[in-house]
Amino acid sequence: MATDKPIDAGIMDFCRKCKKCAEACPSEALSFDDEPSWETRGDWNNPGHKAWFEDSVKCMTYWRTGSGNNCTICFAVCPFSKEDKAWIHDWVNFGVATVPAMDGFFRSMDDAFGYGTQEDPEEWWNLDLPEYGISTERSVTEA
Repeated sequence: MATDKPIDAGIMDFCRKCKKCAEACPSEALSFDDEPSWETRGDWNNPGHKAWFEDSVKCMTYWRTGSGNNCTICFAVCPFSKEDKAWIHDWVNFGVATVPAMDGFFRSMDDAFGYGTQEDPEEWWNLDLPEYGISTERSVTEA
């Protein structure tokens, strides 16, 4: 297989402007820097590439003392973590890759449509879900 160059999908440019993950991080473990860095924030980070490295000590401390579980708020608010369930998501990805001037608009629309908003965890815990996600009841069509 021949070696080729990385594809520029516009994601790094989008991240430079967006910073939703850093804004939403309750432990302040994510960077607000405008540019990614070569410098890691600890031995746990994988060196050798430019990135917005997280401060895992702050993150894990929050997990253990602040939230009591795996937080993952940063993933929930990221515009690129959305499932592509509609044609508009493909259009946004195309726009980010080809029209960087629209990045601020796409971030605003992510907010306007309520993607990544923090849900009330009590609502989820109070749902009447089947054990292990498996329903033992058969539907009428299966019978």
